[in-house]
Parts: sequence; structure tokens; C-alpha cells
Amino acid sequence: MKIKLNNDRVKSWRKDRAWSQEDLAECSGVSVRTIQRIENGNPTSRDSAASIAAAFNVDLNTLLVDIDGEVEKAVEQQSKKSILGLKLSVWIHAVSYLFVVFVWAVVDVAGSIHYARPMSYWFIIPALWWLVGLLGHMLALFIVIYATRFQREIDALDS
Repeated sequence: MKIKLNNDRVKSWRKDRAWSQEDLAECSGVSVRTIQRIENGNPTSRDSAASIAAAFNVDLNTLLVDIDGEVEKAVEQQSKKSILGLKLSVWIHAVSYLFVVFVWAVVDVAGSIHYARPMSYWFIIPALWWLVGLLGHMLALFIVIYATRFQREIDALDS
């Protein structure tokens, strides 16, 4: 069975002792290539991991990756990406709205000049309905941001 060690911890402990990868390999009885793989974040066998822990004179559990912490970081990062994506979509929606309403207004002005008639302001009704959709999109962003913030506060209280 392959297990994943905390590669940053292995590297920093090796460097703290002023050991090269070859020195750690010699102390632990594993190959240099295995040390290189571990320091690159690749999983290793339980025996190799136990040998490296013994070389550092620590319990194997202190070298293992904190799976819960890694999962929590990944979930947090995904949540931030989702919120940023939603913010971007609201900005795109808002800029599109302003551009199209501006074009509609120009068309109305151009038509009134060309046909020598007063402006009809026909674009206001679709612009208002589109504004309702844009506000709904902004409300969704607001709800997601605040729900995420409250969830973080609840999680902080639980820990």
C-alpha cells in the first residue's frame, strides 16, 4: 500500500540537518530515487516511509500528510474559485447590459433624427426587464458570498 508523506516536512527536516538526499538515503536505507520521489510529492511504500521516519527519529505519523487539512484547503480553494467565477459573470452581465442599453438608446436617437420624430423611448421596457435579471444575478452573488462567510464563522466556532 502506498502512502503519502508530507514532502515539505521531509525536505525541511533534511535541510535542517544539513543532509543531502544521498545522506538521507544512506541513513534510512532507501534509494536516492525514492527520496527524490517523496520530496516531489509522490507516494511511497509504508516500509520506505517508516525507514525515513526512523532516520529522522520521529513517529511515522508526524511525516504523514494531513489529509483532513489538505481536503479542507482544496474545498476552500474551490469555494473561492466559484465565488470569483460568479463575480466575473455578474461583471460581464452588467457590462453587457450597459452596452446593449446604450446601443438601443443610440438606435432610438438615430431613428428620431432620421425620421424627424420625437424619441419613442421604446428601449426602456426591455432595459427594465433586463435590469430585473441583472439584479437577480447580483442577489445570487450576494447570497453566496454571505452564506460562505457565515459557514466559515460556524466552522471556526466548531473548531
